Amino acid sequence: MVEDLLKPDQFGPRHEKYVRKLGSDIEFNDTFKNAKFYAKYIIENLPDDPEHLLRILIKRSIDEAMELAEQRTGFVPDRIGTAIKSVHLDKPVYTPMRQPTEDTAEQLLNRFTLVCQSRTSKGKGNVLGAPFLIEVCTTSVAALPRHQQIKGSGNYGPYGRKRCNPVHHRVCI
Repeated sequence: MVEDLLKPDQFGPRHEKYVRKLGSDIEFNDTFKNAKFYAKYIIENLPDDPEHLLRILIKRSIDEAMELAEQRTGFVPDRIGTAIKSVHLDKPVYTPMRQPTEDTAEQLLNRFTLVCQSRTSKGKGNVLGAPFLIEVCTTSVAALPRHQQIKGSGNYGPYGRKRCNPVHHRVCI
């Protein structure tokens, strides 16, 4: 209890009665040094301060995605993009790929609260009542190769020479 009060941005026992994690998954793409982390949550009993709880969940998902991507690829991710998806949302709430900062979670939360306020003002209901998915995409631009040769087959004939379509000239005098 004391540790939970000392670390207000940590997910602790006082938050567990509000949130249930439905699952998580991570996908890796070694070619592009890319990792996508998915975490699905549901808020069952709405607390007095749901923004604080969402901030903690987003920050926790970002930290977990960064840690798993570094363990798997061996590179520290230097770009991060986040999204919140829900069945109650018309479109997902995104933040573009940027360098991670201390307020990355705050940026996504601000966009999400704007969408929530817009929905409640239109009378469409609360977004937090249904399960929602937090998606974190990380990539390491520094680990990508600087020069890459793209090989193609081209338009080669049976003798190994380049086969071209015949040119037909029509001259009108």
